[in-house]
Amino acid sequence: MLAFGLLPYVCLARPLSRFPRFSAVFRRNFNERADMKYDEAVRTLNVLQVGKGKPKIRDAACLVAMQDLLQRVSIGQNDMKKLNVIHVSGTKGKGSTCAFVESILRHHGYKTGFFSSPHLIEVRERIRINGQPISKTQFADYFEDLYNRFTKTAGGSEMDYPSYFYFLTVMAFHVFLSHRVDVAIMEVGIGGTFDCTNVVQSPVICGVTPLGYDHMDYLGNTIESIAWHKSGIFKPGAQAFTSPQPYSAMQVMAQTALDTEIKIQICPDLSTYKVPDGKEIHLGLAGDHQKVNASLALQISQAWMRKMNEENESDERYMYSSEIEAFPSPAKPFLLNDTHLNALFECQWGGRAQVLKFQGLTFYLDGAHTVKSMQCCARWFQEEALNEEKRIGAQCRRILVFNATRGRDAGALFRALQDCDITHAVFTPNIATFVPTDSADQTNLKSSLENQLLSAVRNHEEWLLVKQEQQMREKQVLSGGSVVANSYRVSRDLKAPVFATIADAIAWMSEGRDEKLFKTSLELASTENYQIPLLKDANHVQVLVTGSVHLVGGFLRILDPNMNGDS
Repeated sequence: MLAFGLLPYVCLARPLSRFPRFSAVFRRNFNERADMKYDEAVRTLNVLQVGKGKPKIRDAACLVAMQDLLQRVSIGQNDMKKLNVIHVSGTKGKGSTCAFVESILRHHGYKTGFFSSPHLIEVRERIRINGQPISKTQFADYFEDLYNRFTKTAGGSEMDYPSYFYFLTVMAFHVFLSHRVDVAIMEVGIGGTFDCTNVVQSPVICGVTPLGYDHMDYLGNTIESIAWHKSGIFKPGAQAFTSPQPYSAMQVMAQTALDTEIKIQICPDLSTYKVPDGKEIHLGLAGDHQKVNASLALQISQAWMRKMNEENESDERYMYSSEIEAFPSPAKPFLLNDTHLNALFECQWGGRAQVLKFQGLTFYLDGAHTVKSMQCCARWFQEEALNEEKRIGAQCRRILVFNATRGRDAGALFRALQDCDITHAVFTPNIATFVPTDSADQTNLKSSLENQLLSAVRNHEEWLLVKQEQQMREKQVLSGGSVVANSYRVSRDLKAPVFATIADAIAWMSEGRDEKLFKTSLELASTENYQIPLLKDANHVQVLVTGSVHLVGGFLRILDPNMNGDS
């Protein structure tokens, strides 16, 4: 049950134990489900979120522990070398870049493995073969195999069982080796130097996406420190590419290139690539920022294919005399063929600049959670929402649904959205529903329910503070002078409600609009009476869901539950 202090904020009318339909839904689904083994595997995996074995400090101990885990399941460096790894770090666009790389290589006929994080709806999304998440049966079988191996080798090791991300990383290598993929595309989790994916000692190609300020408690609060972590994936014999970066970050990368004797190249603008006559470049992922990711992906994939086709397999080393000589040089654009163009156009990566349309409602979903990524999100939303408004021929009501986990500057993220003409803001934790049969894939054992709800309330309070700042600035402009702020007390603003779950928020937004969506979400909601004015007076409602990839995933669980198929 919710803490008493949260009740004035959160739209929850009665205790969860008083929802008789929950038990009925649970019994019905329990008997019908064919994926109980998968759920059991995910619930066991979730326990590892709070395991005690994970190294407390992000240093070389992480990689030592990871190496030990691989040895316990009989995976050595020679095995991983067979995977022909592409390793990608960066702050923004890692997943999108890897998705473009995967699509390009798959379209060229290669069998691809792709490891990413986090997942949107189901954890099996993190491990993909030829662009598709492994099936629930495969996930359960691979998990059981590895779990049994760790059980047999427990005792005397630093970690009897790996923590959550370590386990999934080991599992990705195991799956890719079992499927004999031609290439393993590995997205870094956090940082690079001490990320457990950096156990790979012989990557073929390394890439660094645009850098920014995120995870500063781990990576430091300067762009130079962040660049040091991100370039830590560079290894002797590999070839590296980077998106354009601040000069000081380039200097750090140059030093890493000097130390590892590799060549780094800066990717050109996407518009400089040549295409066959009459053809144009169209990206499957929306937003101008994806052009930067697409160019990096083109360079990475082209260099990888070139290396795979070379008869001379010896590693290329660059003996620099100084970091000036090792400074990243421009990479050359090249002629794109139809395969490149089709791969770029057909690339899909859910939860990033994604649009889902319903009756009277359009959801714009983007997992932006840094200031720069939120600025990109704002530009994309403004353009798409305005185009939709023109098609409809009537003004739309714009609503923000937001959640940011503790440690992120919610105020700065809100300010990046100040020109989006948002009339309502909605806040909810990254909890899709309280229904017991909700999938274990989105369970967060690292944070209590109360803390997750408190985080949503804090975001609500921060939103009201930012709105007050904005109103004061507008008054200053109108009055031509200073304005003394009135005494301010955060209250439950009916234009900025806090809901206990995502299902509650969707039910409120869809009532009187899309009846099918309303019925679906209401079955999962925690209350039927929100005491908040409905949106019936709006011609059309445009909903921007952002601030957290996990929030976007919770929405997709309800809006598009079959996104991954039933396999």
